[in-house]
Amino acid sequence: MLKKEKFINNLITKDNISFMFNHLLIIYSFFLTLDRDIRKSTFFVLIILFIIHPNFKKNILKAIKNPVIKSMLFLYILLIIGSINVENFSYAKEHLIRMKPLLYPIILYPLVQYKFIPRIITAFIFGMLINEMTSYGLFLKIVPETWSYANSYASTSPFSTNTVAYPYLLSITLGILFYKFLNNEFSYYWQKIILFIFLMLSTLNIFFNISRTGYILYFIIMFIVLLYTFKKNILKLFSAALIIFIVIFSLAFSFLPSVQYKVKETSIAIEKMSNNNFNSSLGYRIALWKLGYELFKSKPILGYGTGQDMLEAKKISIKKYPELTHIVVDLGKNIHNIYIQILVQIGLVGLIALFTIFFQMISYKQDDPNLKIILLILVSASMTYGMSSIWFHNIPAALFVSIGSFALVKKTAKEDILNKVTKYEIINYIVISILLFTITQLSHIKPNSF
Repeated sequence: MLKKEKFINNLITKDNISFMFNHLLIIYSFFLTLDRDIRKSTFFVLIILFIIHPNFKKNILKAIKNPVIKSMLFLYILLIIGSINVENFSYAKEHLIRMKPLLYPIILYPLVQYKFIPRIITAFIFGMLINEMTSYGLFLKIVPETWSYANSYASTSPFSTNTVAYPYLLSITLGILFYKFLNNEFSYYWQKIILFIFLMLSTLNIFFNISRTGYILYFIIMFIVLLYTFKKNILKLFSAALIIFIVIFSLAFSFLPSVQYKVKETSIAIEKMSNNNFNSSLGYRIALWKLGYELFKSKPILGYGTGQDMLEAKKISIKKYPELTHIVVDLGKNIHNIYIQILVQIGLVGLIALFTIFFQMISYKQDDPNLKIILLILVSASMTYGMSSIWFHNIPAALFVSIGSFALVKKTAKEDILNKVTKYEIINYIVISILLFTITQLSHIKPNSF
């Protein structure tokens, strides 16, 4: 009995738990955009490691003291307060569950070690590489159509990532790689060539994926990276930005039917809306924003309560805009704009809290430029994506808070340097990943399937 207790005490040490936590984060980051079940399972283990860590209380305080995490926690507290005495609490509860990623940094940030960050980010990039290969496979129809988000070759968005969310993930990956291409030195020239090919394939991927938001995200993220790189040379900055915009968009519009289709569709939608016809993808969003704005004017300060936006939108459409009611009833799962959603739910107070998160991330003092640019990319991508979608749920939210938490970590004077990854470690990561994938797949098989 004494030997068993001694073994457990030796195992549950600060160094051992931190070691396991950081290596598990590499697996977590790899599956971040690939498999929801594995992501949830690994995160559950991370929570257990966080709880049994000897410095549990200190780690919580460390997280809460961070200004970015503090602002996320504040927004979530406002949402909890906003759920009190609402008309439909089930909607509020569902929304609070969706917004729970705001709490993830409390678990992730305190135990992440700076020396592991390159491996963690690289694992995320490799996960996105598999996403891209799958997307190309769907485009060429050489992989099963069930690998598509829509279970059809009509959509090249892979796995559980929809047509709007996938460009969000892809644009963040592109931004990280583009900065590395412009600023990092490479041991061998062929490494830069491979990175350039990856960038071109990612660019093509984002354009044959039919998404207006994706096209806008691409140019904004490219501009942000150029701005951060050439901020002392304005002429070089705008010259590079103009060349990228003209060349990329001209080539995409000339050779990709998907881009031509989306431009034409947008033009037709705008023409329809001028005649008060909102029956289009863009029109649905504009109609929902219109209803949201009307609701905001009625309760601008505190809003209608957490999760009540679509309930109230239905009411006001029936009362004042009957021609828009079918959009809310049949198509309106959410209001398709994070800012209007927050305004309707918890008012201007909530919107200020949301923008505080972005401000804290932008102004955060991070001496490592490779991590600082990630914070800027995340903010730029999320603010843009939030104009047409609700990104605080599912994969976009998990990506935002997870990669954001890693980018907050600062190098300490006492921290040692992590040796270059060995073949033995790579094999271990691959074996663990395969085991996790196999276990989750087997858990989905029903008994009568055999």
